[in-house]
Amino acid sequence: MRVKGDNGLIFDVVGTVATGLIGAGYVEQVPDEQALPTAPASEDETPDNDPDAGTDPAPQKPLKGGKTT
Repeated sequence: MRVKGDNGLIFDVVGTVATGLIGAGYVEQVPDEQALPTAPASEDETPDNDPDAGTDPAPQKPLKGGKTT
């Protein structure tokens, strides 16, 4: 079910959740046919064809109470 919040954002939520939010007055129901506004892709996103994407693993924290080397 599609609902619209006070801030104007439209969300798809499960029917039972939408019913509760509508009943509490937090959102209003909008027709499912109404298109969601789309934002253009940000230019700082990594392109799919980047050969170096995901090659640097994140540094790992030592376990609490464990010895560090």
